Amino acid sequence: MSIRCRTIMLRVWVCLCFFMTWVNGQELAFRHYGTKDGLPSAEVYDILQDRQGFMWFATDMGVARFDGYTFEVFTTDNGLPDNTVFKMYLDSHNRIWFGCYNQRLCYFENEAFHAYPYNQLLLDAIHNKSLLLVDLLVDDQDAVHVGVKARGYFKISKDGVMVKEVTTLPEVMGYCVQTEKGMLSTGFDNADIEKTIKYVSCLLISANRFNYQHCVRVMNDAKLYSEPVKSVISGDTVCLVSHVRKLMRCTEKGCIEVAGNYQVLDMGMDHRRNIWMSTIDSGVYRMKSPYQPGVWDHWLDGESITGVTMDVQGGMWFATVANGVYYLPDEVMHARRFETSGKSKGRLIASDQQHMYVVGEQGDVEVLNENGDIQRSMQISLSKSMHIRYLAGDTACRKLFCWGHGNACYIQNFKIRYLAYFPHITDLLCWHDTVTAVGPGGIIHLVDDSIYRFGFQQKEVPAITSMAMATDRSMLLGSLEGLYGLVDNTPYFIGGDDERLHARIVKMQTDRNGITWMATKGAGLLGYRDSVIYHYDVSNGLCSNLLTDVKVDQGGDIWVSSFSGVNRIRPEGKPEVLYLSNANGLVSNTVLGLATIKNKIWILSEQGLNWFDADELLPDTLNAPIVFRGLKVNGASKPCRSGLELNPEENSIEITFAALDFRQAGVVRYRYRINGEQDSWSYTSQNTIHYERLPSGKYTFEVSAQNQSGVWSPSSPFQLSISPYFYDTLWFRLLLILVLAGSVGWYVYSRFRRLAWKNSIRNDLTQFQMQALSAQMNPHFIFNSLSSIQHFVMQHDERASNRYISRFARLMRLILDNSQKTMIPLESELEALEIYLELESMRFNQGFDYAIHVDPSVKPTDVRVPSLFLQPYVENAIWHGLMPKTEKGKLSIKIYKVNKVVYCEIEDNGVGRHASVKTNREKRPGHTSHGTVLSEKRLHLLNRTTRNSFSCEFIDLLNEQGNPAGTKVVLTFSEIN
Repeated sequence: MSIRCRTIMLRVWVCLCFFMTWVNGQELAFRHYGTKDGLPSAEVYDILQDRQGFMWFATDMGVARFDGYTFEVFTTDNGLPDNTVFKMYLDSHNRIWFGCYNQRLCYFENEAFHAYPYNQLLLDAIHNKSLLLVDLLVDDQDAVHVGVKARGYFKISKDGVMVKEVTTLPEVMGYCVQTEKGMLSTGFDNADIEKTIKYVSCLLISANRFNYQHCVRVMNDAKLYSEPVKSVISGDTVCLVSHVRKLMRCTEKGCIEVAGNYQVLDMGMDHRRNIWMSTIDSGVYRMKSPYQPGVWDHWLDGESITGVTMDVQGGMWFATVANGVYYLPDEVMHARRFETSGKSKGRLIASDQQHMYVVGEQGDVEVLNENGDIQRSMQISLSKSMHIRYLAGDTACRKLFCWGHGNACYIQNFKIRYLAYFPHITDLLCWHDTVTAVGPGGIIHLVDDSIYRFGFQQKEVPAITSMAMATDRSMLLGSLEGLYGLVDNTPYFIGGDDERLHARIVKMQTDRNGITWMATKGAGLLGYRDSVIYHYDVSNGLCSNLLTDVKVDQGGDIWVSSFSGVNRIRPEGKPEVLYLSNANGLVSNTVLGLATIKNKIWILSEQGLNWFDADELLPDTLNAPIVFRGLKVNGASKPCRSGLELNPEENSIEITFAALDFRQAGVVRYRYRINGEQDSWSYTSQNTIHYERLPSGKYTFEVSAQNQSGVWSPSSPFQLSISPYFYDTLWFRLLLILVLAGSVGWYVYSRFRRLAWKNSIRNDLTQFQMQALSAQMNPHFIFNSLSSIQHFVMQHDERASNRYISRFARLMRLILDNSQKTMIPLESELEALEIYLELESMRFNQGFDYAIHVDPSVKPTDVRVPSLFLQPYVENAIWHGLMPKTEKGKLSIKIYKVNKVVYCEIEDNGVGRHASVKTNREKRPGHTSHGTVLSEKRLHLLNRTTRNSFSCEFIDLLNEQGNPAGTKVVLTFSEIN
């Protein structure tokens, strides 16, 4: 065998070993749901979306309600007449109707199934239990329309009256009826209908004619379609009619057959006006307007599709006889999958704006056109130690460069040219047929396959990862430590103090506005132009801050990839961030790279390749409704209804909710909060929130969902209240306050009563003490007075004795009257004092003169003083001051007031206190004067028991020579009226 033959065989073997293999060519991004996901059966007959947003599936094992997370199954145990359900219908009252195998109907309302009250009437009319219900409709008057195979059309009014019945006639292939509410098809092979039915509009299909009465509007669940679109033939309204194994395109002028040999079970229209036809054993077909014969798009071959439905988000649902349900989020996403057992998978992707290149590490290359068709496969010869690590396509040079840790090459016009001794680089650009590359060692220019190196002037430069050209044709370099500029082959750091520009830069590209966009590992997406920084991260919509690539499409949109999916950013105007993931049809969320051809976006992931037209990718403008799916209290399920009242001990709450966003396949970003516990939003991708030990009170739990465009839905509230313990209730607290207040009041009242009682006892005791003191003073005075009377009797002075006794009796009477009271008028005190002075003057043979002077400012009738208040001090002045004196004495009593303080001055010109004490000791040794002591005790008691302040001051008077000249006593007290 020649060397040439061996070389050819070796290359063939290499291609067989390392060539990338794909699964089933290109496909749409269908998502599949089966019994493993919760469907009760793989045999599905009908699909419906209710007005809340739930998807309903009719199967031979009951019906299932889907919220994007779980399937909730209903059977005869829940109220269905039969577990096999063929048809469903949503009426104007939001009731979901079910037509079952046993020809009975029911409807679902307020979370419960209700039997149709006229089921027996319908059974009697059909009169054949083996016939199947093929269509069901309920109009605005609550009349039920039923189509029965091989039996006809029935209408039952709200009151249970059979209004119209159409039975089978020969040589008629089938018909459809449009009521006021919508289309209804009987779907049997032999039927006819009158042309002049007032309450319906009809299309009659017979064996040899098509009778067109008037056009009807398209309904998603109809077998007949008409839409006011322009016809390529006459411009009239077009109707598509399927019957037997033919599909006809009809106008008022007649019908033409556009497809044959298809047994169409259902048809549905999407938001782009494409018609989707489900068939038996042939999958689903898509026919684009104007619905002409030709090659149609075809998917799910081999499947028997029983139903086609479009949801409110524009997603298409397909029911199958034996394989569950398929869901297509958007028909613009195309995909190719790698075989999991392949020797090599695509790791790099790039384009030259004519072709797309997918390159594996082992050098295998797939070349695809802009429609995703594989045009050719190529193999780059590599040394054993070389792997393709970098790939760059250039639109100016029309070249695709591949390089790694070794030799490099480029592909141009499907020819591979190898570059010897190519240095290690990390990125390149092409400008005017000159390739400029950058690597750790500096700048490299490739001109006519000749290599020119220009080393960096600065030695300490971080590892360069990417490069881009600014609007002024200057070079920007991305590195492991941030953004650098390049002037005269000298890098300089641009980041400054802004920490964002210190992040590791992975890829760079400059848009038409001169903004250089940088995909970073850790800081999200950064844009830089003229020292202005633009920043996007997870806080404003990115799915990850760890990016793998960035590309700018021809429309100016920015596309970034990560290991969590892809984001599209529209920076102009109000920034808009769109998120794409495997929920939207990506083969995998682990995205390795991005590329563009014209306005098509190509996404390379670990499991395969996706591509789509960016102009056809409609934004997610709908806010998916949020429904509350479950409530657990202390681990036990509770009715999930807002406004629930719970007991105090029921304070561990778990709330389950769901955004009915089927595009995101249950991977929805939520924000939530609950009043009283958290005022700011918390973010999560879970649809269950748990609160532990909530205090009593009224709570409003709010949750909002983010759609793929990054727009948050209005918050949905869920209210509940936790009753307080009895000791936390208002009435208990008020009662407790009242009890405490009453107890405190009773205690204070009792305390005051006890204090008042003690004070009363103390006052009484004081009064008794004062009375006792007065009683002691009175005998003292009486003793002295009796001594005076004795003196007069001994002197045989009867007149003086009688006068003295008379005045003494008057004085005793006054003292007796005054002693009954604690306080007496000053007038009474002065009257008794004047009689006392008169008696003492008589006793001493007029041995002293006395005078009582009351200042006009003092009103004796108004001022009150204790009884016998002044008498003890006057008595002391007479007995101890004036009596020892040999000459005639003088006694002066003055009463005046200063600032509401009453002064009483008792002044004598006697011998003085010191001489009096000396004389008393000589004459009566051992004698104690009780008058002064009693007076001091009395003043002390008065100060304790009254609000007044009594004081007494003794002043010794002296003459000019300094000898004693008498005594002055000053009594003061506040005026008491």
